[in-house]
Amino acid sequence: MELSAAIDVVTDRVRAALLEAAAPSLLPLPHLEVMADCIVDDRQVRIRGEALYAVHRGGRAEWAILVEESNLLPPGVIQFVDVADVRVGHHTDHAV
Repeated sequence: MELSAAIDVVTDRVRAALLEAAAPSLLPLPHLEVMADCIVDDRQVRIRGEALYAVHRGGRAEWAILVEESNLLPPGVIQFVDVADVRVGHHTDHAV
């Protein structure tokens, strides 16, 4: 491996480590009623609740959801869900 290629690899790994170590950025969300399907402790979980914050850390983007109804989680729990697993809008009027 050439020296410049090795330096690039090390630089990329250091950059990724620093992004993971950095504090997450939080963006408050308006009162959004959402539904989400995600995996918690190897179980499929459906959540209906209110999205409170968008949380970004490194390459991950999640929403912090206050659980109102779920097939597994108790009401009042805050669950972090990958943005891709969240639905906003007309999907929220169905029971969990």
